[in-house]
This record gives sequence, structure tokens and C-alpha cells, in this order.
Amino acid sequence: MKKFKILTLIIITILSFSCSSSDDNETASNQLLTEIVGKWKNYQRIQNGQVIDVEECNGEYFIFYEDLSGSYDVVAGSTLNNGECTGGSSGGFGFNYEALSNGTLNIYISVIDAYIVNKDGNDIYLNPIDEDSGEIDANTKLLLRKVTN
Repeated sequence: MKKFKILTLIIITILSFSCSSSDDNETASNQLLTEIVGKWKNYQRIQNGQVIDVEECNGEYFIFYEDLSGSYDVVAGSTLNNGECTGGSSGGFGFNYEALSNGTLNIYISVIDAYIVNKDGNDIYLNPIDEDSGEIDANTKLLLRKVTN
């Protein structure tokens, strides 16, 4: 009976360690799905190591909804006048996203390539995914910050 208890304890220990990695990734994916809901603005782009700041009144906006859909909007040509953004034009379209098992998200936008989403502190960053090869473009990164209003 003592051997049976020890064997059972060993099996439970092995099973709990073998499942922890996938459980951690699933938890990270679920946490990212919860935290990403809301409106995010692109404040910086990194292209081949060069940091490009986005003007306050212009940029790309990603709105993530709880139902795994979202909307993408680009604002260009606006200027800051007396603390208010005026002028310019905007356009956009919808997208879908999903959680991946490695704690990241994929965004699928029909008009452009997909993005992989990672979280870094209070910011998220997006790397384009080449539609033909499926490879992540590590040389291009969009940095986004959550919009509070």
C-alpha cells in the first residue's frame, strides 16, 4: 500500500510539471486577451533599427473588442491647434484576432499583412507577418499605447 501511495504521488508530480508550460502559455494568452480590449494608438515605429516618432494628432489606431474583432483607423494630415487636433483625414477597416498558444495574439487584416502582437509592460507592439512566407518581420515594429479617453 505504501508503494502505491508513493507511485501515485510520483505520477501526480510528473503530470503537474509536464502540464505547467502549456498552462502558463494559456494563462498568458488569456491575460493578454483581457488586457488588450480597448483603443490603442501607434506612437512609434521602428524600421530597421531607426526609431520614428508618430505625431500626436496622426497615427494608426487599433480598437480591440471582447468578441475577438476589432477596427483599424489611420489618421493623417491633422495638426495640433490650441491643444486640439484639427483637419486631416481618416480611413479604416475591421479585423479579427486570436490568441496563440505561446502567449501572443495574431491580428488578421484583409487589406494588409497580419500582425503578431506582444505585450511589453503597458505597451503592446506589433510585428508584421509576411502573407506569403508566414515569417515575422523582426525589423519592423509598431509600438502602441492604450488610449484612456
